[in-house]
Amino acid sequence: MTSKSRTTRIVKQCCKWTKRVCFFWTIGFIILLINEVRIVLNEEQKSKYKPRDPIQAKSESKKFFKSYAYQNHTDYVTWLTNDTLTNFLQENENAFIDFFATWCGHSQKLYPTWFDFAKAVQREELPVAIGALACDREPNVCEKLGVQGFPNLKWFINGTESFPKYNWGRKYIALLSYTKEKLQNQTKIAS
Repeated sequence: MTSKSRTTRIVKQCCKWTKRVCFFWTIGFIILLINEVRIVLNEEQKSKYKPRDPIQAKSESKKFFKSYAYQNHTDYVTWLTNDTLTNFLQENENAFIDFFATWCGHSQKLYPTWFDFAKAVQREELPVAIGALACDREPNVCEKLGVQGFPNLKWFINGTESFPKYNWGRKYIALLSYTKEKLQNQTKIAS
């Protein structure tokens, strides 16, 4: 074997080895980078979901109740409190209630849909009362009824919660379809 071919063979082996090292080094670097991104995202998520300062939550609640949604939809949605909930459930055979928190993004997203749905219920003269209860203002009521996430939609028949729990979508059509189906099922059972 000549020294030239021997040198060529050694260089080729070193290049193969170097490529492998570079490949594994790159993979290792990518894994470290992904872990760093995960750590940063987890910290951001934790900061998003920290319990709000009660003073801040109260001011957000005040802003909502002074907002356009509240002022322009009181004819369609009954705003409930600890004092009015019992009477509301006793007066109405069927009640569909949105248990929400004013600081919750999902609840804020549902407001316009919930009010449009309430208008449709009134327009179609469906025999169901539509209500809303702010759980950040009435935490005892929500705790007693087992409300754990927001928004939490519950159907009541003669003052008792109907099962299975509402698990349809949060779109206007889903809310209206669910209501009509619930009312149809009740008339079938009553017949």
